[in-house]
Amino acid sequence: MSNKVDLFDLDEIAQEERAVKIGGEEYPVVESSVGEYITLIREEKEAAKANEEENIGEDEVMLKMIEAISRSIPTCPEEKLKGLKPKQLFALMTWLTQANSAAEEGEEPEKP
Repeated sequence: MSNKVDLFDLDEIAQEERAVKIGGEEYPVVESSVGEYITLIREEKEAAKANEEENIGEDEVMLKMIEAISRSIPTCPEEKLKGLKPKQLFALMTWLTQANSAAEEGEEPEKP
C-alpha cells in the first residue's frame, strides 16, 4: 500500500518579475510579503485620511508615500523618487498597490 501525500507546494508558485522605469533607469520591484502589503495599504489609507482631515500637509503625505514605495523598490534612490512629479508619484503608489492586489488574484496589474 502506497502512502501518497497530496502536497501543495507554495515554493513552486512562480512570481513574475516586475520593474519600474524612472528617469530612463529600470528598478526591480520587490514582491511584498503579506505583512508588508498590509503596512503599505494602512499607510496609504492613513496618509489619505490625515490629508483629508488636514492633520498633515501634502508634503507629509508624499514623504510617507516615498517611504512606502522605497520598501517595494529598494534599489531606487530616494532622491529619484523625490524628483518625480506628484502625478507620477501617485500613479506609482497606485500601481504598486494594485500589483499586490492583482498578484493575490493571479491577474495582471493595470497601468494607471
